[in-house]
Order: sequence, then structure tokens, then C-alpha cells
Amino acid sequence: MEPVAPEMKRCTTRWKGGQCKRTLPKSDERKTCVKCRSKSAKYERTKKGKVVRKRASKKYQGTVKQKATQNRFAASDKGKACVKRSKNSTKGKANTKKYNCSENGKARMKLHKNSAKGKASTKKYITSAKGKATKSRIRKKYNGSEKGKASYQRQSDRKVCKLSCSLYKMVRGVHDRPATFGALGIFADNADTEAFFESTKTEPWMKGAPWGKRWKDTLAKTVLQIGHRIPKVWYRHNDEDEIKKAWGRQNLFAQCAVENHDANDRNILTREQWMALKPIWPKQCTTMTDENAWAWAANNVDNITRKKERAAAKVAVAGPSNEAESNESNNDDYESNKEDDASVKLAPSDDSESDNNDEECDEEALASIVFAPSDDDLD
Repeated sequence: MEPVAPEMKRCTTRWKGGQCKRTLPKSDERKTCVKCRSKSAKYERTKKGKVVRKRASKKYQGTVKQKATQNRFAASDKGKACVKRSKNSTKGKANTKKYNCSENGKARMKLHKNSAKGKASTKKYITSAKGKATKSRIRKKYNGSEKGKASYQRQSDRKVCKLSCSLYKMVRGVHDRPATFGALGIFADNADTEAFFESTKTEPWMKGAPWGKRWKDTLAKTVLQIGHRIPKVWYRHNDEDEIKKAWGRQNLFAQCAVENHDANDRNILTREQWMALKPIWPKQCTTMTDENAWAWAANNVDNITRKKERAAAKVAVAGPSNEAESNESNNDDYESNKEDDASVKLAPSDDSESDNNDEECDEEALASIVFAPSDDDLD
């Protein structure tokens, strides 16, 4: 049997005198014959050809046809390999970095970060092994920087933190110079503190349970922490009377570490329990009726007020349009973030104890990481 000749199509090259008469197989995706392609390539290498090519290319860029061609190529295996090779090259990485630092790049990354797809990508990354390693590296770098050390020092200098550390040492019997709580007339010494908290252990498992931190793998009813019946952040610590209420015996008790962290700075009392603690209500409630005071506590109004005050303060300092400084301020605002962050601590210090109202300093630099979206992410 004789071989069947392939179907042919005519070359599409045209000029003033007509059209090329040569043909090429229909299976060939190209539209011009071999000779016309050779002549065209030779012409484009000339000075005049380069000018014509540049003018035609400029006119073609941005057209619907050009975009369709580009998308079709990018979706092909060859296109994907080309893009990957380009991005991983030294020049490609430099160009990507330059674009991400531009106004258009920042706007595009912000749009991607706030989208559902962007949030999913970020969550997937930070829970991966690589993301955890990145978080650990950033935290270590930040904690060792001057800014990180200054932030930690500001946190340590707060009255709430100092009182927490002092009482945590006393309840374990390791405070060598307990003076603050003695001066406030609450606990005389370590032994007095230990005896009081021993009397608040109302469940059998508490009797031999250690005092300590709540880690990711800490189980319920295994570790004790210092609990506050009324969250201590509801009290203003620039007033000694308020400090005595927040840290007085009537407001303290031994609490499960897991329950303590889950409660954070929210109300954990019933109405009856709240009314029984009327003598130590925060100053904000002293001028309210009993019903209004309970509504205030039950709805955690003070938490909402503090968050609004902090948000207003950030806007006043950073400015409504200063996104970069606003993001950096997340790392500095330990005084506010630690009271609202209910997440489990990853690396607490050995000399502090947290409870349902107070989270220990934890660097949040990873929260400000912006992942650059790919072209496919924004389609």
C-alpha cells in the first residue's frame, strides 16, 4: 500500500504583489513556510527589521490577543517550566524582590493576603514544618534584637507582670525576698501564701498537682495556676486600692492551667458569684446598680472598651494610612496584646505565671509576614 500524502495548507505570507504560493502540512501549527520563515528571521536581524519589530511589538502589547497568547503559554508545560526557571534565577529573584517593594507590589500582596485564598495559603504555611521553623527563627532573631529586648523590658516593668512573677514565686515557696504583698497587707510570706492557696484546692486532683505553665500538650486537670475570679485586667493598677482588690485573697484561687488560659480575660462567674464579690468590684462598677454591674461584667464590657481604646491609640500614633508602621506596632504592643491573646504560649519564661487575665509576652513578628501571591492566585 502506498503511503498517503499529508494534507497541505498554503503559506499565509502576503506582500504587495500577492501571497506566497508555497505550502506546508496542515498538522504544522505554524502558518508560514520554511523559506518565508528563514527570510523573516534574516530581515529581523537587520537594523531596519529591528525597528519594525520593536514598533509592531509595542503595538501588540496589552491587546486582548497578546494576553490570550500569554495565558495560553503560561498554562502549558513549557510555559510553567519557563516561569519556574525564571523565578529561581538570580535575576528573577531580584526582580521579584524589587516588585514586592513597589507600591503596586504591596497593594497586590495586601489584596491577596486578605482574600480567602490568601488566608488559606498563610494558614497552611505557618502550620507546616517550614512555617514553624520560620516562626522560631523570627522569634529568636526578634528577641535578640534591641527592639525585642526593649519590648520585653517594658513588659517586665509593668505592675501586673511584677505582681504575677512575685506571687508565682511565693506560691512555690522560692521567693527569697517577698515584700510587695506584705506591704499591701495580703500575704506575709511564702508559707502564708502556700497555706492560703492550699485551702482553695477544692478538687482531689489539685492536692498533688504542680504549679506551672500551660504548654500545647498540657492536659486538663494536671497543672495548677493562679486564678482570678474577677479578671485582674479589669482593675486599674495605678490605684493601690484597685491593686488590693485584684490581688486580694477574696479574688485569688488555685485554678486548672487549661481552664485559666481558655478563660483568658473574660468573665467566668455566675450572677450569684458576682454578687457575692461586690466588695471587690472594679471601680467602674461602684456607681452602677446591681443589674447594670452584672450586665457590664457578663458582657465583658471592659474588654471591649480596652480594645477600642488601644485601636484608637494605634491610629493616633501610626496614622490611618501608615500600614508599615501599623504592622510593626503589633510587635511593640505587648501591654495590650497579651491581655487579649488567648493562644497557648510557646516559650514562657521560668519566673512568671499566667492566668485567665494575663498572657505572657510572645513575639508576633510572623503575623506581619506577607506572602507574595503568584499570578494564578489572583486570577
